Amino acid sequence: MIGVISTSVGCYLHILFNYNRSTLLKKTSTMKNKFLVVCMIIGLLATTNSSFSTAHKAPAYETVIDDYIDSYINSDFKKFNKVLGDEARVKMPRGEKVIIQNKSDLIERMKADATKQDCTSEYEIIAKSDAIVLARVDFQYANFKQQNFLTIEKDENNQWKITQVCKIFKNNNEPVAPSVARVN
Repeated sequence: MIGVISTSVGCYLHILFNYNRSTLLKKTSTMKNKFLVVCMIIGLLATTNSSFSTAHKAPAYETVIDDYIDSYINSDFKKFNKVLGDEARVKMPRGEKVIIQNKSDLIERMKADATKQDCTSEYEIIAKSDAIVLARVDFQYANFKQQNFLTIEKDENNQWKITQVCKIFKNNNEPVAPSVARVN
């Protein structure tokens, strides 16, 4: 696309500089016209390049999810620390109780046990708004699936951070619960 634009710009330059100047640019100096043309070209290229560079950028919350997955699988506590909010909590069931871990405990545990996870991953955005995103990240191991339900919020600096993770473990042979729709 940029090649087409630069070719078009070249054609315009050729026309402007080789056209009969007396009819196109009456009573103005050649130097002023060249300067004007160069400014127009720079402006055109600047707006064209900026619109193309941001057109395919992933939303920032997806980068947070990708970094969460990568840090979890590779035990990268530095990256993990960056995506978690200061008050982030992880909740997981143990029998009939819920265990809650805070950010500092999670980071220390990851530093102590830097094990690369043998699993695959995928994620799905469940719901999103301008301030909060709910996502499900699945880590598939040989015998079970770990589902991580992420709450991602914008912090006071307008940065996306994970504020809560709820982990659910499922056996691979466990039947999928049917969806239930309620009608009132």
